[in-house]
Amino acid sequence: MLVNSPQQVRAALRKLDIGEVTVYPAKDGGWTFECPADLAGILTLGTQGERAG
Repeated sequence: MLVNSPQQVRAALRKLDIGEVTVYPAKDGGWTFECPADLAGILTLGTQGERAG
């Protein structure tokens, strides 16, 4: 997924139903992101034939 702007990131997060992202410093000096997301609408369980529709 190519993202060129903050607006695209926000739009993608909205489509994934992610309303909140928590950012906190990592021990290695970087950043850690935590975002609870309900991906049930995106992930389809079952066999490949069932997923095909």
